[in-house]
Amino acid sequence: MSCNTCFFGIKYCCMVCVFLQFVLTRSFDHLTTCDEIIDKLNQKEAQRGVMALENSIAGSILPNYALIDDSNIHVIGEYNFSIDHNLMCLENQTLKDIKEVHSHPMALLQCKKFFNDFNHISLVEATDTAKVAKLISKKKLKGIAAIASKEAAKTYNLNVISESIQTINNNVTRFVILVENCHFI
Repeated sequence: MSCNTCFFGIKYCCMVCVFLQFVLTRSFDHLTTCDEIIDKLNQKEAQRGVMALENSIAGSILPNYALIDDSNIHVIGEYNFSIDHNLMCLENQTLKDIKEVHSHPMALLQCKKFFNDFNHISLVEATDTAKVAKLISKKKLKGIAAIASKEAAKTYNLNVISESIQTINNNVTRFVILVENCHFI
């Protein structure tokens, strides 16, 4: 078995924060899709998986429910995680300088109302919130911002230009802990 726990996302995305606060294991894999979580569990390459199922703004994540329903995977726990979205970019830029905001589709949906007053900004879907922050930092992308956690901004040396931009302040996502069979409990 290659790891104890697997989840979708990279360092400082909300999945990692949930993982660190709830599961607290030392061996884990960062995966790029929720399908991979199910595959790792079914192939016994992981003992546990962490997956988002619902959000107080966006609602149920139906594809993830379907993944669980169509597999031999069991939910053994859940964790409600408060989500705080922040808009970040390279230093010395303001909202007027931003032409595009890249983030995970759920993060874009959860912050949609904030962008109603900024018609000059295009919203672009990406696979992971923190991954976009990392890319902006690494490639020094001007005019592009990310929606991510303050931890991501700090890690990738980005400037938070707007804090807590989610539509609803009490933005909570329900994550579940998954196992292939109940012998791991």
